[in-house]
Amino acid sequence: MCGNMSVIRRNGRNCPAVRIAVVCAAFAFIQMANAAIVLVSPKDGETVSQLWPIVKNFLDLPRDARKENAFRISAEEKDTFKNSRGAKPVEFAWKGDTNGIYTLTVKRLPDGKVFHSAVVTGCTAAVTGRLEIAREWVWTVAGGGEVATGRFATEDRAPRIIAFDGVRNARDIGGRIGLGGRRIRQGLVFRTGGLNHDADAAFYTYDEIIALYKEGKLAQAGVGRSRGLGAKYEETLKSGKDLDRNFLRLFKHGPTKPGAVRLSEADKAYILGFLGVKTDIDLRNDWESFGMTGSPLGDSVTWSHCSYSHGYRGFVMPVGRASVANVFAVFTDRGNYPIIFHCMGGMDRTGTFAYLLEGLLGVEEEELIRDYEMSFIASGGVDKRHYGWLTGLVEAVRKLPGRTLADKMNGYFLSLGFTQDEIDDVRDFLLEPANETQSATIPMPERGLCAHQGDMQHFPGNSVESLVSAVKNGASMVEFDVQRCKSGEFVLYHDPTLTNPNWVVTVDGTPGTGRIDDYTLAELKSKFVLKSVQKSANGATARFATLDEALAVLPRSNLWINVHCYVRTRFVQDVARKIAADGRLHQAFLSTSIDHIKEARKAVPGIMGCNMSRPGPRRRDWTEAENMAYALDTVTNGCQFLQLCRRWPPKFSKIVHDAGGKVGFYRSNDPAEIEGLLDDGVDFILTDRLGEMLPRFRELAADSGSTPATHGRVLQSPTGKSHPSIGKDNKR
Repeated sequence: MCGNMSVIRRNGRNCPAVRIAVVCAAFAFIQMANAAIVLVSPKDGETVSQLWPIVKNFLDLPRDARKENAFRISAEEKDTFKNSRGAKPVEFAWKGDTNGIYTLTVKRLPDGKVFHSAVVTGCTAAVTGRLEIAREWVWTVAGGGEVATGRFATEDRAPRIIAFDGVRNARDIGGRIGLGGRRIRQGLVFRTGGLNHDADAAFYTYDEIIALYKEGKLAQAGVGRSRGLGAKYEETLKSGKDLDRNFLRLFKHGPTKPGAVRLSEADKAYILGFLGVKTDIDLRNDWESFGMTGSPLGDSVTWSHCSYSHGYRGFVMPVGRASVANVFAVFTDRGNYPIIFHCMGGMDRTGTFAYLLEGLLGVEEEELIRDYEMSFIASGGVDKRHYGWLTGLVEAVRKLPGRTLADKMNGYFLSLGFTQDEIDDVRDFLLEPANETQSATIPMPERGLCAHQGDMQHFPGNSVESLVSAVKNGASMVEFDVQRCKSGEFVLYHDPTLTNPNWVVTVDGTPGTGRIDDYTLAELKSKFVLKSVQKSANGATARFATLDEALAVLPRSNLWINVHCYVRTRFVQDVARKIAADGRLHQAFLSTSIDHIKEARKAVPGIMGCNMSRPGPRRRDWTEAENMAYALDTVTNGCQFLQLCRRWPPKFSKIVHDAGGKVGFYRSNDPAEIEGLLDDGVDFILTDRLGEMLPRFRELAADSGSTPATHGRVLQSPTGKSHPSIGKDNKR
């Protein structure tokens, strides 16, 4: 139910055709016990590996044994290594209709980000080179009105191999452990081979070189940077030695046109749409990248051509130091991430810089060597020439001043002219908090009350004052609406127009006119005041607030931020970018249509969403089929929240909960309704009367260790009673 779907119009609403099929099929299948989906593998709680056994066995060998491995294994073992150089697929299997059509969705925990979603015919599927390592996951299979959900983990074993057609050595540098036990963040820096072929300069073949030697012309052969190499080859042959046929670099002619793109269109879409790569650092020289004016990924990616000379031990030489400095400068700007860097093969220049960068981040020497060796895994290990070059790099780093490898690299980058603040900022950005994923270290409420437009009992809705009061008075979630004004800022307001005198008036008390986007921010703040709609607010007023001002007063933990967006694609994308730039992807989500959530994720893949594409009107209860469609739509499209406006049976909440999602309800201002909503499986109740609703909610809250907290406080039950539907471990 995601991807390219045909859309039809019904009753003025956009309705995916596939949803109609799900609704029609739901009644037929929900009654059939033999149609139930039974998950087979991965087993619940299983840890799966994305490295082949032969690769893991190689990496477990002592260093000396790995060094010699490529020269002592059999031809059959070499073939096995060659076939194992990519990521090992994660295999999914379930029992059901072998000819049925299912949607498989894989989401990362705890944030619920969708890493894979596909329509599958039959009962098996494989996901190759797409999942992060050392993570917990929830996988969902939906079809025929049935949904089944399981959990598994990916092995804590670097590297994370990325599967690309046509490009070798694609890996995420994240996942390894660095300074202070902190893991390098995944999804920010990728190392690969060239994204396109080298320009069409041609090398002499071995037979051609021998022919030139016999003709006495070899010493004069060669152009460009290979000039003079012919004379060296001649000396070698005259001495009676043979040339290394695997490493001939005598140019026959220079380049005439750029090399062809190696990436498939599907891989380009994945790099741009999911990985969200912004910068392509090309380490190749001017001949290799001849004729190039931009990245093979397209105009949306910045092509940073940093011709890298003197790799390996040459990083301490003047030319090598300049090369490293040019590349590292790109990493000091957070706006450049995610970054992909590469040479042609992804081994030498790429391997050298990866060694230096990961060393700066605190990765131990043995792991750095293993990372280098992975570029040669197809051969069962590193050849003697490259291992000699690697040894030169390792020894050169060891000779740098400093107690630890990380200290040595810190001093080296300082010597290149970077400040300690710049180095610390790169480390802070690329390293997760100690021993935990970033999102896992930030506590968030399991259940609670959502302050609709803030605390409207005491302040005007959608004002900074109302948000501050809601947080102070115990809201677990705040909701506000966003519009864009004429000068481009996002302001908090429900309607696109200023004509509702119950919400806004001019400073002299007259009704407002026009639209939000008719006025600049300065005009909105100077000409209008927001009004309170509840008598308990005693006529309090407030000025218009911006999204930046709202985020500035809201805590970064124990609070969900519900950002309601109604409008265009560009709008939701820009709001998503604002949320990401403020570091709020772990707690802020967009409440909007499925289509707009998808568009927002093209700009910010990690943005969370609340499915507001409801299947039925507010004025009546929804049918069984409509409820099922809403639950399935939410799960299969990877939304973390949905927002009911009518009550539904708890079995539909269970579908959402089993997929790691949350159920919201709009809205209730009656404390007597709370218990029933909790029984329905509702997690967050939107309310205009936080102060009146909160005592009853707290009365129902369990006073055990699993009781949800609000901004660091545990909700205590003053009566000593508990309600079974409130609690961290409850799954409805």
